[in-house]
Amino acid sequence: MGQSKIFKNTAFLFIVRILSSCFSFLLVLFIARKMGPGLLGQFALVFAYFIIFTEFPLLGLNLFISREVAKKNEDLRAFFFIGNFLSFLSLIPLIAILIAIMFFGQYPHDVVWGIFWIIFALFPSAFIAMAQTLFIAFEKIDQLSLAIALENLIRTVGAVIILFNKGNIVDVFLFFFICRLMAMGINIILLKKNKMIPNSFVWDKGVFLFTLKHWPVFLGIYILALVSSKIDFFLLSKLGTIEDLGFYSASYKFLDVLLMAPTAFIYSLFPFLSKNGMTRDVGEMVSAFLRFFSLFAILVVAFFFFGAKDILAMAFGHQFSGAALVFGILIWNFFIVGCDQIMGTVLLSQNRQLADLKMLTAFFVVYIIGLFVLIPQFHYVGAGVATVSSSAFLLGLRFLYLRRAGFNIRLDGFWKNAGLALVLFVSFYVLKQLLILPFFLAWVLFATFYLLGVSFLGIFTLKEKESFFYFVRQKLPFIRAA
Repeated sequence: MGQSKIFKNTAFLFIVRILSSCFSFLLVLFIARKMGPGLLGQFALVFAYFIIFTEFPLLGLNLFISREVAKKNEDLRAFFFIGNFLSFLSLIPLIAILIAIMFFGQYPHDVVWGIFWIIFALFPSAFIAMAQTLFIAFEKIDQLSLAIALENLIRTVGAVIILFNKGNIVDVFLFFFICRLMAMGINIILLKKNKMIPNSFVWDKGVFLFTLKHWPVFLGIYILALVSSKIDFFLLSKLGTIEDLGFYSASYKFLDVLLMAPTAFIYSLFPFLSKNGMTRDVGEMVSAFLRFFSLFAILVVAFFFFGAKDILAMAFGHQFSGAALVFGILIWNFFIVGCDQIMGTVLLSQNRQLADLKMLTAFFVVYIIGLFVLIPQFHYVGAGVATVSSSAFLLGLRFLYLRRAGFNIRLDGFWKNAGLALVLFVSFYVLKQLLILPFFLAWVLFATFYLLGVSFLGIFTLKEKESFFYFVRQKLPFIRAA
């Protein structure tokens, strides 16, 4: 991969994912204002099933196939056949699970029939999963971004029109199924245009056995990562109430949008690390990214932390302002998950998937225990505490493993930065409450003192060669030339 493509692909994917998240955010905002927390909770629950099951057909082989095809393009025909075969074979257990959920989940009528349309959406999703894997492998992030953007735009506009004309949740997910069919057509057109669909299929026993050898580990990683991303929604709907889920999902939607920034960078970086990553270079890149990201993330977290109540009230209406506490808790996951994502990507790109599976298993156990203990006592606030604390636990595990594996990730200045940020957070939060300051003014004061403190204490003003921008200039020729 040409190194300049990292930033080009990051830009494409960042813009499209931000737009797609904004489309989804507007839909949630419309449902919240028009229907309230109860129906928003129903939509969020069915949408969580939609996300998990429509992304599941490739059985966790997405990154594995992307990695192997990126390394060796001539294996495309064999992997294309194996990927599609396994995708459609996986539909049998997925459909059985969804039918069981419909009959035994004890959900409201609209939730049950919304899940019914997810069953039909699985068929086009199986092909779409394989198509997106090839776009990543061949560095066609712009094509992947175009397909994602078109589907999300049409899906959001159509859903708003349906709800505005007194449609219900079932009608929305019927339309989502139609959008999946449309997305499959778009992916076929783009694959043909880029000559990425093989003229013939090849059964390669060696490739098949190689895939089966690695498949269980990648499947385990994928199941744990995907289910963990929505298990809080499922358990909150059962251990709490649908209204609790509505309040929680409104707060969570802001986090989804914000996390698109580090996610876009990581998607674009994966093929580069798969082919070119050396332990020392990868350690330097992660260290530089973490130093740069922590400065940016703390300012973002502070903005939403200070303004949680006002932002929720402005976006979703005053009936959602009661969710300010869980919003203020969840927003910390922007910093935690942003740092964790790049470490997880390093592990998979450097063939450390077995170690990552073990860490994800430990995280999943801790997360489930936290949700079962905290949700009955504190409802959606308990779900937020369990989510953030377990994410911090996973970040710690991955960091310690990479350090022990020789990646030499350095956190120079991190503890000074954390101490400074904590002192200022507490000081300005108390000041805001005592003086009844507008949240924006409190944030401006915090940002000013924080940046002055960073400069005064010499945090991150290390050797120039350790800075993120120096790394970018030296490693990426097109920027150095400019």
